[in-house]
Amino acid sequence: MQRQVSTLGLAFALLLVSSCRDRPVEDEQSPPAAETPPAPLYLNLPTELPDGWELRAGAQSPRIATYRISGPGENDAPAVMALTRFPGSVGGLLANVNRWREETGLDPVGAQDLETVIESGPLGEHQLHLVSALGEEHATLGVIVPLPHHTWFLKLSGAADLVSGQQDAFRAFVKKISLGTSPQAMPPPPPRPTLSFKKPASWREGQSSVARVASFRMGEPAGPQAQLAIIPLRGSGGPELSVVNQWRTLVGLEPADQDALPDLLEEHECGAATYRLADFTAKTARPGKTPQRIVVAYTHLQDFTWFFKMTGDASAVEAEKPVLLEFLRQLEYSDPSGDTGASPTSP
Repeated sequence: MQRQVSTLGLAFALLLVSSCRDRPVEDEQSPPAAETPPAPLYLNLPTELPDGWELRAGAQSPRIATYRISGPGENDAPAVMALTRFPGSVGGLLANVNRWREETGLDPVGAQDLETVIESGPLGEHQLHLVSALGEEHATLGVIVPLPHHTWFLKLSGAADLVSGQQDAFRAFVKKISLGTSPQAMPPPPPRPTLSFKKPASWREGQSSVARVASFRMGEPAGPQAQLAIIPLRGSGGPELSVVNQWRTLVGLEPADQDALPDLLEEHECGAATYRLADFTAKTARPGKTPQRIVVAYTHLQDFTWFFKMTGDASAVEAEKPVLLEFLRQLEYSDPSGDTGASPTSP
């Protein structure tokens, strides 16, 4: 009798185990399917341009497209409009609006006044912000489109009279902007003029980069040092006063106003070119260091401004400044058509 009970108990236990194995586990859940990330969005610009506007170049980092807006006079400097895209928020809407305002000589605004200096409207499921920064000498019309992972900028800048006169055309152009899931086809950028030169014997060559076509180091290894970078930028490189004040800031000087600008710049005839030259020295130095000095010569050739930027210990820059001017006299620029000796002009 006892053996029969044991046998029945064993059979019942096996049945119970089998039943437990077949029962679905309610607490366990299948991992959720991975979400497909949203497709990146691209700002697509109208292909029909207002009178006097010209698409000059497609993608050339960081610009995706560059436009040239001609002035009414034959000798008027053109305005430039650039389309760019950067990761993230690039500091946020307020910071970018104030950056454009400061570039044109306007005072920054606080967050509470931001809506008074921009116009915002829908662009698909996102927002487009139209910015007008109209200074006395320079002006900017722009668009900022913040997206989840990057921010688009469309910036038209130049002389105040020219840019102000483009407000209606710019607004009409902006109304036709759209967002798409594929990049807009753009023509390749035109080739950049090339530069031929003979290196001074005392200069040591440094590394070039995407921005720098050449760089050099000067001075004795154990003594005061200086370095020179040659940087061509499409367009003017920005409002002249703003650029000059950036150089002043590098050596700890206060920004200058527009009235003081002519007295801050030298002009030098070097070969076939006329260069403007800025020369600033720091008033103080760190303990055990000599004051820093910056000398920048620049000239405009076709669609580019060439900057020759020398920085370093004040005594080294002082010794190398005459060498720099002699270096500029023997430069030869070649335009894309192959002509050599092209003459730059002042911006």
